[in-house]
Amino acid sequence: MPETVVLRQFAYLDFEEDLDAIAEAAREAGPDFEIVVQRVDPNDPHVRGVTGQSILEVVASGAGSYAFGKVADAIVAKARASWKARHPPNHWPRTHIVKILGPDGEVLQEVKVSDDPPHQAACDNRLPEG
Repeated sequence: MPETVVLRQFAYLDFEEDLDAIAEAAREAGPDFEIVVQRVDPNDPHVRGVTGQSILEVVASGAGSYAFGKVADAIVAKARASWKARHPPNHWPRTHIVKILGPDGEVLQEVKVSDDPPHQAACDNRLPEG
């Protein structure tokens, strides 16, 4: 039985536009893995609404293996490329993050795949007051 990698949205609409392409990239990188996509049902009374960050959680029973590393790298690369393809430079709707979780829910890796907000650069260059 193949190991399973679960791609799941943290909140409604997180990575929704890119989820199928990310799953396909994961399947190509790890054909021995079963890739399962869990979308959020907007009609579920327990669903989280849109949050300040868009988070894609990647949960794998074989996290830490070389084969899973290739799958995780493909997921991050596709998520980053998809985000950049849909957003012009200096446009920032929400920070997009891919979280790699172990089978027990521990965060093994957290990767920001979106650009920094344009106002952040301006804030970093301000002179200190006083």
